[in-house]
Amino acid sequence: MDWYLYLYQLGSWFAKPFTSLYFGMGEQAPLIGALLLGIIGAFAPCQLSGNVAAFTVFGKNLINKGTFGYNLVLFILGKIVVYSALGGIVYMFGEQLSTQAIPVFQWARKLLAPLFLLIGLFMLGWIRLPFFRTQSFLKKMEQFTDRFHGGMQSFLLGFTFSLGFCPTMFWLFFGLAMPLMLSSSVGPLLPAVFAVGTTIPLMIVLLTFAAASDRPIIMKQYRKMGSLTQKLAGVIFILLGISDFFTFW
Repeated sequence: MDWYLYLYQLGSWFAKPFTSLYFGMGEQAPLIGALLLGIIGAFAPCQLSGNVAAFTVFGKNLINKGTFGYNLVLFILGKIVVYSALGGIVYMFGEQLSTQAIPVFQWARKLLAPLFLLIGLFMLGWIRLPFFRTQSFLKKMEQFTDRFHGGMQSFLLGFTFSLGFCPTMFWLFFGLAMPLMLSSSVGPLLPAVFAVGTTIPLMIVLLTFAAASDRPIIMKQYRKMGSLTQKLAGVIFILLGISDFFTFW
């Protein structure tokens, strides 16, 4: 729980200006309010770990693929689908449903820990998967992505990470965004706006990285680091998995 507290404090520090903006004007402007709540949610402990994992995946995608923008849009769409579906359920059945859904989201969040560990161990080459045999990891990832036309992986990434609710995220979405939705004339749009808000900090980092990667010298140096980058990504996923185990199990 000490690690969770540290992540919570770090996220709260980054989110503080957006929190002030929300309570200053968000309740009077629902669309802006939902966007601000989403940005605040991006700094929740469960979203921080998910965003680090997403950055690791998109960072490799950015260098190896020319479809970065397309994949990023599908990642956001995956989030929009989840939050819009949850918002639609609340809109139809009322706020009392959010309390009954707590155990489902707790288990969904727990499942990310072993998933992160499995991905990390595979990227380090410590375990083998039956559908990946002799080719290099990057080649396999390209083939896997191409199988889904490059976008399904990004969509599923956004979809899966959106199911991981920690107490902070649960309070922001069900405790603040949903009452805002139920009391607003533009209510049905708010879950999607909230979803977009959760991706804004990640998008800023990724777009900055994309601008830098346009320089040939940076691309050349990055490619030279291929194997090291793969191992570093594996270590990051393992650390995220260990962190989530200590936090959510």
